[in-house]
Amino acid sequence: MTIHLAGLALALLPGCLMAQSALPQRSVSSSPVFYASATSRHTTKETFTPVKNTFRLTSRPVSPKTDGAAFRIGLRGGGNYVLPLESVEGATYQNTFGYHGGLVFNIGRGMITFQPEVNYSQISVKAGTSIQGFNLSIQGIDNRVEVPLLVKASFGDPDRARFFVNAGPYGAYIVSSRVKASLGPFGDLDEKVTYEGTQGRISYGVAGGLGVAIPLGPGHLTIEGRSLYQLGTNERDLSVDPTIPVDTDVQNTKYLTLQASIGYLIPIGGR
Repeated sequence: MTIHLAGLALALLPGCLMAQSALPQRSVSSSPVFYASATSRHTTKETFTPVKNTFRLTSRPVSPKTDGAAFRIGLRGGGNYVLPLESVEGATYQNTFGYHGGLVFNIGRGMITFQPEVNYSQISVKAGTSIQGFNLSIQGIDNRVEVPLLVKASFGDPDRARFFVNAGPYGAYIVSSRVKASLGPFGDLDEKVTYEGTQGRISYGVAGGLGVAIPLGPGHLTIEGRSLYQLGTNERDLSVDPTIPVDTDVQNTKYLTLQASIGYLIPIGGR
């Protein structure tokens, strides 16, 4: 359409010039009809192109580390510390440490995402007591698979270090357990716990944590502190020697499992 209008203007141009020459008091440049027509036909095309280019240049690009990817996968690992919330009469808890590590999946875009995990974790509870002048101790060790199902909220620019919090339920399945004891005159004990089917292996609770995600390479380095609180379990059947004079209620104490971990998440798939 612009080309046809330009051709029409060129065809009418000689007639316009002749009409202007018949009017001595009005110059060609002062003719409002000709000036407006010529200006509009020459400036419309020139001003339209920059507007189109400006639109393209100001379109928001997708940053390689933004929330464009809807799926991320990674690893996390670190240490465990059990914090007892109850006491056992005559017993004193002792510090013990374990470890954890596993796979992390993060699903979703934006501030709120869903983060299921599959972790292998070792937790340990140890207590000591004194009976008739003899110092005794007992330690329970569980090796288990934990599956947290967390809702994660992240705050700040994903291209910079930003904080996050997460919370949700978890389930756990004990793969193996051991009981270790120092029994004074009764000797020492290091025995594997046996279970009847799944009885005593399954537990569940709630988990929550906070941390920071730092851009590093194609993904994010994560540093996190987390706690897990057990709400319940199917009853455990310990087949430890019943003649041993040690209170095994230590293993049934309410406690928090505190975790400190380092991880790395990589975006997968399209944006």
